[in-house]
Amino acid sequence: MRRAGSTSRGGLRGAGRRQHCVALRGGSDRMQATRALAAIQPKGSSFATVLSIDGGGVRGIIAARVLAELERRTQRRVSELFDLVAGTGSGGAIALALSTPRANGAGPRFGVSEIADFLRAEMPRIYGRRLRHRVRTLGGLIGPRYPGEELRSVLRTCFGDQRLDQATAPTLVTAYDVGAAKPFFFRSYPSGDDSEQATWNDLTWEAAYATWAMPTYFPPLRLPLPGQATSAGFERYIVSGDVFASNPAACALADAQRLFTGRTQLVISLGTARGEVENSGAYRGRRGSLGSAGPIMQATSAAQRDAVDFQLDCALPSRYFRFQGEDVSVRADDASPDALRCLQQAADELIEKAAPQLARVAGLLLANLDSGGTLATSGP
Repeated sequence: MRRAGSTSRGGLRGAGRRQHCVALRGGSDRMQATRALAAIQPKGSSFATVLSIDGGGVRGIIAARVLAELERRTQRRVSELFDLVAGTGSGGAIALALSTPRANGAGPRFGVSEIADFLRAEMPRIYGRRLRHRVRTLGGLIGPRYPGEELRSVLRTCFGDQRLDQATAPTLVTAYDVGAAKPFFFRSYPSGDDSEQATWNDLTWEAAYATWAMPTYFPPLRLPLPGQATSAGFERYIVSGDVFASNPAACALADAQRLFTGRTQLVISLGTARGEVENSGAYRGRRGSLGSAGPIMQATSAAQRDAVDFQLDCALPSRYFRFQGEDVSVRADDASPDALRCLQQAADELIEKAAPQLARVAGLLLANLDSGGTLATSGP
């Protein structure tokens, strides 16, 4: 691995009717899925290229700025450089935005700089705390800290009525089904597994909300069970994949190995820096269940990031690049002007420190496109 910049190891039921794709079982559904999977081919002949973006709330701005630098160096959109883009939390929303198509379907709609600017402008709205909600939830002790309406509104503005299968590049975001107590994946392509619920015809903004809806911060996304009406009470409660995949690189690698059988993988993983652990000093194992939930979830997320980093470092010693900034004293939900300036500075420092590794990655990605004879023509 070439490590950069780190000193340690490491739903709205609104307009538009849902069209749920049933589980892939026989007949036309299976044929459609087979054709969709067959159409997914790597862009180059050297590697299947994989991008993974960590969760981190407002700290996702750091990952977006690093990606903007990669686009500047390559003069290519991210969805043109990578065969699979994956993310968790705000990183999942960024991954989905990277593969959002233009209205005419001709290539990706957004460059990363636009996404970063959009997030920086909307984070204060997403993490704005309303007095009525704070009173009703006792400051987040007996309910989610934020009601979620603003997050839903922001994501609807970004994605509109786009569906996952319209993505310009194969995209994977992680979530968690609380009722079934198991991981739940939103994919822009069929999973190839009949036992999994198909999600590739789901609304993109709902996938973005679900992957961002970290427990204790936002309410879950409520989805009807396959073949059931929501009004009948048969629902899934989907929360952020941060609870098991704050670093989704291993999930992305597993899907890349299924999609691109026999192809060597090149994995680029973007961290969002460790943030301030809320009330960690006061916790020390003596707090009750209400007060300890936040610090415990933050600790387990950090541990999971480091575990996946170590595993991929061992599994892909020369084909895994991790860009992780220094620790920043910014909580995941701190969207104050001072916090946003701190994140911008942290991103600039990471880009400067990681310049040789970014140059190396940019060279590998461009050489991979050239070797495949499918060099993209449009720039950011």
